[in-house]
Amino acid sequence: MTRVGKRNQVTIPAAMLRALDATPGTYIEVAMQEGGIHLTKAVDPVDRAYGLLRRPGAPPLSIVELEQAIQESHRERAERAYQRDLATKSRG
Repeated sequence: MTRVGKRNQVTIPAAMLRALDATPGTYIEVAMQEGGIHLTKAVDPVDRAYGLLRRPGAPPLSIVELEQAIQESHRERAERAYQRDLATKSRG
């Protein structure tokens, strides 16, 4: 069990952070799910993009495929923002 501090911060138990492979500076996705909060390790956009242009043994991605990957990233970002807004509204 943990509690919310004065600045709305919550301490996550070390064992859980280790399970996520989260270290100081790691971004964590926070979403409301089934009446609770779900935490997942965020994927760094640079890590996600790594290898899109050059993948050994595979043909390079086309412009269309790159644009689709960018659109997918925008949709995911919008969904995360929407979930954050829902969580904020449910608190206030």
